[in-house]
Amino acid sequence: MSRLSVICTMFEKRYALGVGALTNSLVAADFEGNFCIGYRGPLPNWLDQCAVEVPGERWRVGKMTLHFIALDTQNHFTNHKPQFMLDLLDRVHPQAERIYYIDPDIVVKNRWSYFDEWASDAVALCADINAQCPSGHPLRRQWQRYFTPHGLTFRQRMEVYVNGGFIGVPRQHRALLEAWRQAQDLMAPAIGGLGTAFPKDRTFLFHMTDQDALNAVLDCTDVPLSVIGQDGMDFIPGGYLLSHAQGRPKPWDKRFLSEALNGRPPSLPDKCFWQHVESPLQLFSSWSVGWTRLSLKGASALGRFIRRS
Repeated sequence: MSRLSVICTMFEKRYALGVGALTNSLVAADFEGNFCIGYRGPLPNWLDQCAVEVPGERWRVGKMTLHFIALDTQNHFTNHKPQFMLDLLDRVHPQAERIYYIDPDIVVKNRWSYFDEWASDAVALCADINAQCPSGHPLRRQWQRYFTPHGLTFRQRMEVYVNGGFIGVPRQHRALLEAWRQAQDLMAPAIGGLGTAFPKDRTFLFHMTDQDALNAVLDCTDVPLSVIGQDGMDFIPGGYLLSHAQGRPKPWDKRFLSEALNGRPPSLPDKCFWQHVESPLQLFSSWSVGWTRLSLKGASALGRFIRRS
């Protein structure tokens, strides 16, 4: 089924390394189809390892076509997800039956065919690291006060807060993407425009801009949802689908021994990223990979004794 699915992400600057690891993980997951990559700035230097299909635009790796699309937008990429997905569904890949967005700091851990089963007839989502957000939560009441005058009707159907780093949408439920895009447009005046992300602390109703808009919209739709818990992104032990390296520094920039000496041992997403840096795309030199994996082991050992309270 994966040939009827499109995956997309967006990146700029050093997030190209995250896209490389995500690509390697998709090859390992046996994804077959189009991986659309929106970008600003230069293309990744690892592309010279891929077969060229269309110069400057499409490359081949594994069973995938990597389709790079230069994005001319002033939006912060975190606020451009539904717009990008709608453009891909409607203009670039009108034959696609499903579309997935995956952040460039995520790797896939299991067979892709499962994802297509998951998103076959419902919108696929993962609970966030801060998942507790019941229907009476102050955030939900803030969103309701903000959006209701603009015509959104809240159904109080959601008890969990989902992460915006992954979403899988069957074509028949594209209306959710339209509603998400509309909510972000309505949100824009409150945050100073869609070029802004993380404008204030968590007491503000749009601290996690795109994610907050998505969670508000999920409470206003009757589209069927399929939400996996915090294990879906390795926020708790036992995960088997995705591994999401939230926060900074990212795994490709992290000095693991220094972090461990300061009470921050390597996370499972750190380790998962470094499992996907060699094949089929070599993202770092063999020496760098070897040293980093050694430092990961040392930092993990230190983490048994040094922890931030």
